[in-house]
Amino acid sequence: MKLPPKTFSSTTVKVLSTFLLLFVFAVVDYSLFADKYHKIETLEELNLRLNTLRMSISKLVYTLDMVVSAQRFENTTMSFVRKDVRSIDKNLKEVINNPRYSWFFASNTMVAEEVSTLPGEWQRINREIGKISKATGEKEVMLIHNTVDINAIQVNEKFDRLFSFISRGHDALLKEMKSLITLTIGLFVFTWLIGALLYFRLCVVPLRKIAGVARAFSSGMRDARFAPAPGGHLDGVTEELNGMLDTVRERDAVNGERVRIVAEELARKNSELDALNLFSALAGRSLSIKELLVQAVIKA
Repeated sequence: MKLPPKTFSSTTVKVLSTFLLLFVFAVVDYSLFADKYHKIETLEELNLRLNTLRMSISKLVYTLDMVVSAQRFENTTMSFVRKDVRSIDKNLKEVINNPRYSWFFASNTMVAEEVSTLPGEWQRINREIGKISKATGEKEVMLIHNTVDINAIQVNEKFDRLFSFISRGHDALLKEMKSLITLTIGLFVFTWLIGALLYFRLCVVPLRKIAGVARAFSSGMRDARFAPAPGGHLDGVTEELNGMLDTVRERDAVNGERVRIVAEELARKNSELDALNLFSALAGRSLSIKELLVQAVIKA
């Protein structure tokens, strides 16, 4: 049975529009989830690199303590210290200038302040370490050593504050991801329920009505018809089915008329046959025309 083009087109557009909306929602949801997941990975990477820098500075201070305690300021010993200083300086610049972390550094004014002042704190340590080889006495060496220790403590405090900001940002992103997952599941369940409700209302209920009308029509109620559902997806189907029922009823009427005519013709033929049989029976008993007519009238 061919559906009307208008109904088919309307249904197709609605189905395609629904799938398009679901696709757009899925893409947006995936983009948000991927963005938050990427930021969490970035914070974990930043945390690891800052922790490595902190440990390197702590190692440098410990090495400097050993050098000062042993009074070993020759070039061979100081070369190890300078090597650690260059490594820390390089890694710190890579972290500060890395565009992957710029969104986090700009997310909070306190974070931005800590990051902007961290290179200056480190450079003070670097400058003080460079003075050791030029120191003229033990007191000057100890003064430089104490200054390095104080600046290292301040740098470690900055690292602690940055770790705190990173931890809070990490927790906030995890919370947002959990909320996004909950929202996604909720919208999925809600969409599924709405889809099931629409399917029941637009398909199951009309099909049940169609089945009821079909049962009534088959039981002999030839006036039973499918109720139209304006705007519904099965409106064209009900029109086609009603047309089919009208055709069946018209054919039944034509066939009934034919049966009636045949029955009347058969009855007439039977009457003629009975009359002929009666005439033959009477003729067998008497050949008198008058008597035959009288008996025929009496039998009739």
